[in-house]
Amino acid sequence: MKTLFALTALIGGLTASTTALSIASDSQHRVEKIQTSAPVAPSDAAALLAEVDDVMTRVKAGELGSMNEQEMAVLEAARKHISGLLGGHAKVSDLEPEQRIELYNTQELMVAVIRRRHFEQDICKRLVPIGTRIPTYECLSSERRDLRVRNTRETTQLLQRLGTLQAR
Repeated sequence: MKTLFALTALIGGLTASTTALSIASDSQHRVEKIQTSAPVAPSDAAALLAEVDDVMTRVKAGELGSMNEQEMAVLEAARKHISGLLGGHAKVSDLEPEQRIELYNTQELMVAVIRRRHFEQDICKRLVPIGTRIPTYECLSSERRDLRVRNTRETTQLLQRLGTLQAR
């Protein structure tokens, strides 16, 4: 009987975590894409700054929708941050990996503010898994982070109900 419960819990846990695994593999693919071609913008720093300036000009002209003062302040701060990161570099690839991730996150912030879809903004984080010194990068939107948390919580509750996991 205990074997049946354990098997049921295992199947339930695997079923509930399928979405989390697909999210993890999707984020790993996205991380590899970012590491090899980070960011998705042109590799020439001057071209990237020109593109950001063009977007800011279009925002100020109202071509990308009306923005309130707070949104404009966020966009201006993001523009200054990007120019600060790229200052003194001819190519984006000259940046340190952490700076490239920071650049990508700032670009994602600008896109989220312009589109008014903050929940779709990907945020990349540098992670160092236990047992290794080799860092990995994880890029997830807040929506996908919430989904992973919810799936983990549901799996834990299922395992507790089935008696295979003891609550502390």
